[in-house]
Amino acid sequence: MTRLLLVPVPLDMTQANVENITENSVEILFVVTDGKKVPSTSLEFTEDGRCFITLKRGVIPQGNGNGENWTGEWSVSRTGFTKAGKEVSVREIYCGTEDSNFLIWQAE
Repeated sequence: MTRLLLVPVPLDMTQANVENITENSVEILFVVTDGKKVPSTSLEFTEDGRCFITLKRGVIPQGNGNGENWTGEWSVSRTGFTKAGKEVSVREIYCGTEDSNFLIWQAE
């Protein structure tokens, strides 16, 4: 049996730009600048209203072809659910994990 082992994309190769903000969501454009694909993403919400978006790929990443940057768009709801199922209002969105990240958006 073959399993794909996923690891976070290095943050120094990741850019995130807020494209649009509504009362219900925040739209974000991600760009990964190393020419490799990003086949998976995870979202995690904390009880204090932080959202962590982690871009993931295999330990041995696949190229995009012609070395082009990978881009992806995400629409993040301003209401999320923690692992325990508690509903929270999102006040900050980060790229990365709780241990290693950068801030993308913060509510006013």
